[in-house]
Amino acid sequence: MHAHNQISLAAKASGEPEFREVGLGPWAETHPGEPRPDDLASPNYDVRFD
Repeated sequence: MHAHNQISLAAKASGEPEFREVGLGPWAETHPGEPRPDDLASPNYDVRFD
């Protein structure tokens, strides 16, 4: 068996979750009232997000 990762051991000892959810929630929840940057009609449109 391999040695346990020190970060995982510290997370277990602290009570923090070892694995965290990746990414963000839905745009409407994380940026309420802001137009989406991947919408061509949006003033916030950015080609990097399309």
